[in-house]
Amino acid sequence: FMTEMKETAFIMQNVSSRSLVVVDELGRATSSSDGLAIAWSCCEHLLSLKGYTVFATHMEGLSELATMYPNVKVLHFEVDLRNGLLDFKFRLKDGVRRVPHYGLLLARVAGLPTSVIDTATSITSRITEQ
Repeated sequence: FMTEMKETAFIMQNVSSRSLVVVDELGRATSSSDGLAIAWSCCEHLLSLKGYTVFATHMEGLSELATMYPNVKVLHFEVDLRNGLLDFKFRLKDGVRRVPHYGLLLARVAGLPTSVIDTATSITSRITEQ
């Protein structure tokens, strides 16, 4: 995480309106709230400098920036959900695509043992209830 923060600091200190910045999953190595806060703040900083920026993230909360800034566009890669399975289309589409429990579905596709997926599903249900 320190390396990620140092690299991000370098970008934030050296970006200009002529920059192209590509960021992949900023803040993933810390808590969800801290990660979202760091990513959001970095996005706003980059927006203020008017450089061209591409952010790849799983943090759905960042899509709210599009309601606040007219120059923010939210895109997603198309995925269909059929019979509890993910069908990746590899097409870029406008807007947010929310797939409930995407992480759990992807873990199943990746081959995690069923017992692990079942336990994770149970934990997710308990967290959601709280």
